[in-house]
Formats: sequence, C-alpha cells, structure tokens
Amino acid sequence: MFMFKQMYRINIFASMPIKDYYTLLRLEPNADQYAIKKAYRKMAKEYHPDKTGNNESTSSYFREIQEAYEVLSDAKKREEYHYQRWLEKSMGHQLDLALTPIQILQLFLKTEQYLHESDSFKMDKYQLAEHLNQLYSKARQIIILEANDSNIEKESLRLAMLSSKNLSSTVQLNFLYQLQPLASKQRGLEAEWLLKIRAISKKERFNNLKIPLIIIITILLCFTILFLSK
Repeated sequence: MFMFKQMYRINIFASMPIKDYYTLLRLEPNADQYAIKKAYRKMAKEYHPDKTGNNESTSSYFREIQEAYEVLSDAKKREEYHYQRWLEKSMGHQLDLALTPIQILQLFLKTEQYLHESDSFKMDKYQLAEHLNQLYSKARQIIILEANDSNIEKESLRLAMLSSKNLSSTVQLNFLYQLQPLASKQRGLEAEWLLKIRAISKKERFNNLKIPLIIIITILLCFTILFLSK
C-alpha cells in the first residue's frame, strides 16, 4: 500500500524535482544520524541569522538547511525521501537545488508547464496544494525579491496564479494570500491578484450559503405542497 501511494503521488508530479537535501547539508547519501546532526549544527552556526545579521538571503538558505535536517533526521521521512530521490534519478531528472532567482523561476515555469499538460481530473489536489506551498515558500519569495528584478517578480507571480487554478477555492485562497510578498511589489499584477482573491472569497461565501438556502427552499416547498394538498 505504501509503495502504491508513493508511485501514484510521484507519477502526478514526475517532472517536478525534489530538493537535494544531502547537497544542502554537504553530506553523502549514506551519512548516518551522527553525521547528519553534526553537519546541521556546523551549518546552523555558519548561517544562523544571529551570525549573519539577519541578512534575508542567508536567512532563506538557513531555512532550507533546517528543512533538510527535519527530513533526514526523521527515519520515516528519510525513507520516503530516499524512495522519491531514487525514482527521480531513475527517470533522468535532476534534483532541485534552486537557490538563485533564475533557478527558482525555471522551476516555477517547469511546474506550470507540467500542470498545463496534465489531466486536471486525475490530479491529486491535496498533493498539488502541498507541492505549491513548498514551491512558493516564503524563503524562495525572499530570494526573488532580493534580486530586485521586476521581470522575475512579475513572471513568478503570474506562474503562481496560473498553477493554482486547479486547487479548490478554499485552498487556492490560502495559497494566494501566501503570495502577498510578491504581489505587493507588482502594482500591475497586484490588482489582478486582489480581484482573484475577492472573486474566490465571494464564491466561498456563496458556497457557504448554498446548503442553508437549499434547506430553506426544501422546507418552503414541503409547506406549499402540504397547503395545496388540503
């Protein structure tokens, strides 16, 4: 059952690279727990915000290091990661080391292209939401914003909004709010971003009213039928 779930999930996101946590921690894949902990502590001291003066770029990298350690230090998460890593490499895909704005943008583009070519009805929407939340993490948005390149910021936000269209309205709304750092820097797209949020919020309010409304209409119809039958 575990293998089936993993294969189904990887199949949906086969062209979306996973992060190379071992490279991030400067480790070999066969490293034991002691080596993992030692590497993390060494890099944490080097890149901790207290050491780097809260520099956003190094702080973003520090968060990536923390994420790598969280996965590799947990036996169950590490086993799952090893399977994903092996499958990714067996299909000839490169692991994700997107730490520069251009690399991150290329990853955004590849994800959107894959989703565009995929059958939305066969997608695992929960996994898609999880993937997009990780893909457009605050750390990556900060790296993009620090480059101070309007074109990269604009394209990143555009791709994010396109990629989110297959999410359920509630999940999509939460994801769009997550994009606020990017949206606030792009006046041209910020208006579109806000309109999208308002449209989804309106749809959500309507959906929340549908069930009570259907119940009320059903009750009124029952009373009408009862009255006419007398």
